Amino acid sequence: MDDATDTVCETCIQAKITRMPVPDERESNLAESYGDRIHTDTWASDVTSLGGNKYITTWTDDATRWTKMVPQKEKNQAFPAYKALKAEL
Repeated sequence: MDDATDTVCETCIQAKITRMPVPDERESNLAESYGDRIHTDTWASDVTSLGGNKYITTWTDDATRWTKMVPQKEKNQAFPAYKALKAEL
């Protein structure tokens, strides 16, 4: 069993990885009014919905935290959906 101490276990190393703590205070100020700053994310699901959608794009307003989610069949539908959102603002 002397060789056991020389073995590197990737799972053991990953299990000991820690994350940096979330800061108590924001690094930037909140936007002052609706639509000033919007955060977006597009992600793919492993499962296609009954409507044939595989992707979801979210937009979150920084000032109000209002969030809109748009299901999409193709990832390239995110920009036209953004243009429609921008027209609503």
